[in-house]
Amino acid sequence: MRQAGTIPHQADACRLVDYLLTQGIEAKADTLGDEWAIWIYDENRLAESKAEFAAFQANPADPRYEGAARKATSLRREKAAAQRKSAGKVIDARQRWATPVVRATPVTLTLITVSVLIGIMTGFGRQLGPVEPYLFIARIHLDGDAMSYQPGLQEVRHGQLWRLVTPILIHMDLLHLLFNMMWLWVFGRAIESRRGSVRFMLLVVAGAAISNLAQYAYRGPELILFGHETAGGPYFGGMSGVNYALFGYCWIRSEWVRSESPYLDSRTTFMFLVWFVVCFTGAVGPVANIAHAAGLLVGAMVAFVPSLIPK
Repeated sequence: MRQAGTIPHQADACRLVDYLLTQGIEAKADTLGDEWAIWIYDENRLAESKAEFAAFQANPADPRYEGAARKATSLRREKAAAQRKSAGKVIDARQRWATPVVRATPVTLTLITVSVLIGIMTGFGRQLGPVEPYLFIARIHLDGDAMSYQPGLQEVRHGQLWRLVTPILIHMDLLHLLFNMMWLWVFGRAIESRRGSVRFMLLVVAGAAISNLAQYAYRGPELILFGHETAGGPYFGGMSGVNYALFGYCWIRSEWVRSESPYLDSRTTFMFLVWFVVCFTGAVGPVANIAHAAGLLVGAMVAFVPSLIPK
């Protein structure tokens, strides 16, 4: 892979990458200080690429660049679809043995393992006594159907910062756990294997903390969460806020960052967005919708900031 040159603005860099793809030249744009470097995958096309680069710099408003983004997006989706179709027929043994799934996605697998163990320990939500003092965002005291807790996140203020994250490990029934773990595996494997475990963990922690705080602080219409009426408060749990953060990241990277192949196909995106709206209608019962919305916003924002999770 060789560099064809640098461009000051990200929008122009993406437009040139798109145009090059329509000419059969695969390229990508990477941040390089305050500029964007254009990298060419096929070194045999470097001379041609540099000529196109010079022409673009001379007249970036040339009409031939119009419509390149749309055509390039279509080409990338066709390539991704072909790769998915062939993936089931071809097994790359070298890659499989060189990067075992445990080594490629340790954070994802650890989150799944811990969530399952806590699910078993609590009888999948039927016996929350072992976790009530430690894992909810605030320490909860239950007396029958009555719930009490100290407002103002007193435990967090006194140093129990883990409580901002640990509600994601609590699931209230088996279906809740299975659904969340399935999507954590889908999104987590896609992001962690590309971006690395440290950056993936930072995204998980940010999505968990912000979605949990948003759900705790909610003071809208009364909700019924796990049998307890509440308008905000600590009695909630589950990985769905994080899953929506991961989905938001994958969605934005697939649809708007044109210099890389998609994370998601359009059917998964459509299904998750429809599910997001359906949950807000109350048709599926009590759901931590505020955590979903906050997580989605966090993931989408991170996807737009290359300096947080660079290529």
